Amino acid sequence: MDAPVESARAATALLADWAARVGDAEARGARGVASAEYICRTPYCYDGSVVAAALLSECEGLEIEAVKGRVGNDTAALLQSLSVIEQLYRLQKARWDAERPLPAAGEGEDDRLLYSCRLPATHAENLRNLLVAVAGEYRALPLALARRLDALHLENSAARGQASPSARARDALDVHAPLAERVGLYSLKNDLEDAAFERLAPGARKRIVRGLDDSRQARDAVLKDVTQRLKQLMMEDDVIRSAVTKIRVTLREKAPFSVWRKQRTLRQRRAGDAHSDFLEVWTHGKDDSVDQEPVLYPLDTIAFRVVFNPKRAEDSAALCYHALKLVHRTWPSMANRTKDYVEDPKPNGYQSLHTTVVTRLHRRKYPFEVQIRTGDMHTVAEFG
Repeated sequence: MDAPVESARAATALLADWAARVGDAEARGARGVASAEYICRTPYCYDGSVVAAALLSECEGLEIEAVKGRVGNDTAALLQSLSVIEQLYRLQKARWDAERPLPAAGEGEDDRLLYSCRLPATHAENLRNLLVAVAGEYRALPLALARRLDALHLENSAARGQASPSARARDALDVHAPLAERVGLYSLKNDLEDAAFERLAPGARKRIVRGLDDSRQARDAVLKDVTQRLKQLMMEDDVIRSAVTKIRVTLREKAPFSVWRKQRTLRQRRAGDAHSDFLEVWTHGKDDSVDQEPVLYPLDTIAFRVVFNPKRAEDSAALCYHALKLVHRTWPSMANRTKDYVEDPKPNGYQSLHTTVVTRLHRRKYPFEVQIRTGDMHTVAEFG
């Protein structure tokens, strides 16, 4: 495989030469750079051939022999696989689009298009399977997903915050984001969903983001206190300190689309007075008026992640359960809010312990989630 730095440099030089010969090359070159930036947020950032292929992915008319000679055979093969994926996907999608056209734009709830502008489940599954089957080289899949994300961001910029039916956004939600999750590219999955959310329901997305911002000042004091106590709790424990080489405590905020996806379920619980299952935030519009409905945030909207590297791999599970006991001794846990994905991993291999506990500050209760895992488990959780 090509050395990462050398491949990227050779691809950049080839991109510059191509841009000098082709009109309107600056925009296409920039799109190639954008795709490479998305790739660099995945584990493929260490694969020079994939990064180089991303840089050259928008160079229309670029001869494969030139890529082989100046960058390498591996990069050339990836570009050929990407071309096959794009061509077959366009042909199959055009047939299905003719059978099921986009819905007409109209008035209604500002998240209406998130329901109406969608593919039938069987069509979406068939398209996902098609992409996997024709990829040949599996590393071409992240390239295709990065290009779709870049194209959707460009469409969002042109739309300027106006919701309207969009085939790119629809496909991002029903085909590309689930495919990214299937192959473990969770950062790309979240980015695709968020871009599609902004395209189809910018108002709903703004309300969720605004709710997080409005409650941030009160929440920050709690987060700072919990972060300090959680770090101290783990680093001062003799069992953990003697059995691990590194401990990290980080904070994760749920993506806006994931919050929206839970709204229907949470509203049903709210109607049944199950107020312990969510946080209710009333947001304000541009004219400072209060919105008619609050935004309901699941209790895992904010989660602390405790990640440690055990000295011995066989101690991994025992250390996770020990850390969980420490958390439960420090903060009271909420009923039925502890999930064991270490003993019972998710189908995609995800392993972690999740628990929701409650802290108090200024006589108010604040629930928060703690996720406990090893470094290896965290790598699988983030990158597959």
